[in-house]
Amino acid sequence: MTRIQSNSEQIAAAIEEQGIVMNQVGESITDLNQISTDNMNNATACIEEVQKVSNQTQHMDKAISVFKI
Repeated sequence: MTRIQSNSEQIAAAIEEQGIVMNQVGESITDLNQISTDNMNNATACIEEVQKVSNQTQHMDKAISVFKI
């Protein structure tokens, strides 16, 4: 009888540990999702800035083309 009780306690402890691990995995997935979202937003902002610089370069090229010898 004590052997059955011991096995039951081990199973209960293993289930509890699995629950804790699953919570940690869930939190890690949430963190990764946030990091991915932040990276996407940063990449989008970077692309927008590159486009602005490209436009400014084109305007400067037009402006200085008047001064070419």
